[in-house]
Amino acid sequence: MSKERSRRTWLEIQKSGVWGSADSVLKVESLLKLSFDRLPSPSLKKCFAYCAMFPKDYCFETEELKQLWMAEGFLGSPMAMVDIGDKYLNELLSNSLFQDVEKDKFGNILTFKMHDSVHDLSLSVSKFDTLFFQEKSSLTSKECSHIRHLNVGCDGESLPEILTAVAPKLYSLFSEIDVFKKLSKSFTRLRVLKFVGAANICELPDSLGELKHLRYLDISWTSIEALPKSTTKLYNLQTLRLLGLLTLTFPDELEKLISLKHLYFNRKELQPVNIGNLTWLQTLPIFIVGSERGCSIKELGSLNELCGELEIHHLEGVRDKQEASGANLHRKEKLCKVIFDFEGCDSGSSGYNSEEVMEGLQPHSNLQSLTVSNYGGESFPSWMLRPVGDSNTDLFLLNNLMELNFFNGINCESLPPLGQLHNLQYLKLRNLTKVKRMGNEFYCNESVGGMNKVIKVFPPLKKFTLSGMESLEEWAAMVETKMIMFPCLERLKIWVCPLLKSVPLTGQCSSLEKLHISSCEKLSKIGAGLSTSTCLKEFHLEDCPNLSLIPNLGFSPL
Repeated sequence: MSKERSRRTWLEIQKSGVWGSADSVLKVESLLKLSFDRLPSPSLKKCFAYCAMFPKDYCFETEELKQLWMAEGFLGSPMAMVDIGDKYLNELLSNSLFQDVEKDKFGNILTFKMHDSVHDLSLSVSKFDTLFFQEKSSLTSKECSHIRHLNVGCDGESLPEILTAVAPKLYSLFSEIDVFKKLSKSFTRLRVLKFVGAANICELPDSLGELKHLRYLDISWTSIEALPKSTTKLYNLQTLRLLGLLTLTFPDELEKLISLKHLYFNRKELQPVNIGNLTWLQTLPIFIVGSERGCSIKELGSLNELCGELEIHHLEGVRDKQEASGANLHRKEKLCKVIFDFEGCDSGSSGYNSEEVMEGLQPHSNLQSLTVSNYGGESFPSWMLRPVGDSNTDLFLLNNLMELNFFNGINCESLPPLGQLHNLQYLKLRNLTKVKRMGNEFYCNESVGGMNKVIKVFPPLKKFTLSGMESLEEWAAMVETKMIMFPCLERLKIWVCPLLKSVPLTGQCSSLEKLHISSCEKLSKIGAGLSTSTCLKEFHLEDCPNLSLIPNLGFSPL
């Protein structure tokens, strides 16, 4: 109701009598019911009621719930499903029907929960078509004839009879026990089949392919080792979740799953070959490069609808720039976060050139987060600070980048001028063991700026972490007097930099809230700019025996 603004609306609420009850519990229940009643559309009410399929205190994942809503047909037109799902989720949040929201650093909602009272409301408004079958359930088949959504939490005497009665009309089946196999041919209308955590389920019947309306299949954390051949007949399947399985054999011709948009797995053994044939994929959180046929990085080339996050592992298996370019990452404009991992990289391997490979992995300019791990090259790719348009412009290919992480770059000797990335808010440099100096070349190119131009270096950076920089001796202040460095920095962490002698906090550091420095044995000086911080809340020093000069600290009064 938080968005209600009209006087007439609030007068109607006042007349409803929900404020008059002396019973506080009843008043809360009435207010929650009022919030539900005033939801703006029947579809949104169905989305809320569907949450009754989950147990109390369940931690909802945003993408999982939206994909379930899509599978049930609550979100209308396929072209607008994502936008409508986001809109509905925000509507339920604004009406306080979800709580304990967790967001990522970019403000995207990851998980949330329901208060027990709100969950009770979802059970109440969905009781006509939803059943959560538990140990104490004693319903008869006649009482369940109207059920469309069933969650089986345990076995029970009445369960076989209930299943037989509801199977032909059921749209959703969640189960922790194997209730599907015997009646699989009866579930003719099933849209959602979810067996998460059912370790006793070892196989799926071949009749799975007869579920013509199935749009969502989740067999995560079961003991299933193979998908039946008939799986390729699931032409309407949108989401396939395979997390936590030990191994999985796929049928041939998986490309027949022409509606598949979301594929989840977390192990190499669970990655299907020829994944590039699934050209409508939007979700592929991980891709593992392999030497086997159908596992090369070129499989990503045709997947230009990918959204969200993509991790690419075993990049040491890519031969050269040409092969890496086959992934067509520069065309994937909907990807927000990319992780490049060269795990297993041996810089001495013959014929291997990680610098060439990185050049071929150029992402789209819309990218917001980039992580590079175990990179074996000596220098960073040219696209990292490639200008867009005129060479004197302040815009760069990665100008939308908000987060950048470099981990375990064992051969990198210098850093690119990252200070010119105008949207970079989070920066981590870890175990770049050959970098000896950070100075003007780290802040900006020599060509940037003019005679009377004040240059802001790392203008929006909030968090900066340096760790495991074993060879770093000098972190120099800027030479140019017209440069402003780290104007928005809130947190600075420096760990295990044993040769570092000084931290150049110069000028204004008024935003700095937390400063942690540890295991920097040769550190002797911290710049005077620290004294300008009026927000400093934490200053942690550990194992810095040579530190002799600390500026006056501007701690805020308690």
